[in-house]
Amino acid sequence: MTNKSTHESILTTKDGTATPRQVNYLVALYKETIKSSILKSHKKIDTTNDWINFGGRGELKGKFAIHMYNSFIPNNKEFTKNKVSALIHNAKNSNKFDKAFAKSLVKSVNAYVK
Repeated sequence: MTNKSTHESILTTKDGTATPRQVNYLVALYKETIKSSILKSHKKIDTTNDWINFGGRGELKGKFAIHMYNSFIPNNKEFTKNKVSALIHNAKNSNKFDKAFAKSLVKSVNAYVK
């Protein structure tokens, strides 16, 4: 009998929408990559407040997780449960971070913030 990783288990189920827990975990893993993707031109993102951006109470933790779950994923249909699981798996097990994903999330958050 072999033990499946969480990612392998997710891949065997029907694909669908990413869960809030997946989004929180992905944003937590990508925190430093996201922070390094914020440029001076992203004036609408407060880089001095990690609590607002990555912490908080409730089901979704911080501005980036809330935006990713409520706006970014619905507008970018390729970020399904399996795709988010693959990003988590690569970051956690291979230390590979998709910088294009981080940059597009930062750009989306900056465009959304008023």
